Amino acid sequence: MLKSVFLTGVGGQGVVTIANLLSAHLQDSGYKVTLIHATGMAQRGGRVTSEIRYSDDRDRPFGPRISSGGADYIIGMDMAETVNSASFLKAGGTLVFQNYTLLPSTAVLNKESFPDAEEVKRVFAPFTGNLVEVEPSVRPVNMFVLGVFARYWPEAERLEETLSKKLTKRVEENLTAFHRGRDYRTEA
Repeated sequence: MLKSVFLTGVGGQGVVTIANLLSAHLQDSGYKVTLIHATGMAQRGGRVTSEIRYSDDRDRPFGPRISSGGADYIIGMDMAETVNSASFLKAGGTLVFQNYTLLPSTAVLNKESFPDAEEVKRVFAPFTGNLVEVEPSVRPVNMFVLGVFARYWPEAERLEETLSKKLTKRVEENLTAFHRGRDYRTEA
């Protein structure tokens, strides 16, 4: 089995943190894992992506990049970047996305349009019916979204243990957000 998780958002949303935690969890669970981050101008609100590939066959060779149509899961922290990443989701894959877009000031001033949740669903509908929209209601939002994702990810067993071991700041606050995400009611 070879599986892939593609994460996308903008700088400051915790995409890299989620990816590092998922990767550590998979390694602790005995999977062979590759992880690659692309952060570019992330400190300035630029695009951030992380790609995780993992296999239960530790001898299986595979590279770190996810090909177009190769992601079993996408976690989208920003709707514009989620739409930009649509080509990565494989048919029948699962999308968990936050109903949020960081609007650049130039876009606001120029009255440019940005995708809303309905646009995200329209773009992904040809690929899958497994669309999970998350309203960002609990902080830290990245841990809340991770909790929602864990409901749909078969490898999530004992993920909370990894979080407890790997998180170093605001551990209780992060775990509370994760639990609230696990309990979040969605229509997927």
